[in-house]
Amino acid sequence: MMAKRARPAPKFAILPDDPDWLRQLKDECIRTSIQEAADRLGFGRTTVSLVVHGKYPAPTTNVENRVIEIFGGLVPCPHLKRSITADECKRASIGAMPTNSSDRLRHWTACQTCPLNPAKVKELTQ
Repeated sequence: MMAKRARPAPKFAILPDDPDWLRQLKDECIRTSIQEAADRLGFGRTTVSLVVHGKYPAPTTNVENRVIEIFGGLVPCPHLKRSITADECKRASIGAMPTNSSDRLRHWTACQTCPLNPAKVKELTQ
């Protein structure tokens, strides 16, 4: 019986200026593997590898939103100018236009054009 081969140490580090979602992704890749993280996220291994190494040539919005959805975490809300949970983001952006609160209406309106809107991201990835 052959011994299980040790996985090589990753050639990337979790940096202090990494956004929360990227820290979560890197942590997951270190804890498991790039392939396992990619499988959980529904992306290819190459995509995840390029993202964690800082070499992904396109915007990472889709990866960011998927990491937050799968691994939990916070979403930066441009309207509120603070981070909110992915659930809060989804509730604020999806659904009927609120008519009982001017604050909620302004938030909902901002969400309709926000690049982080979960519904918009889903449309772009299909």
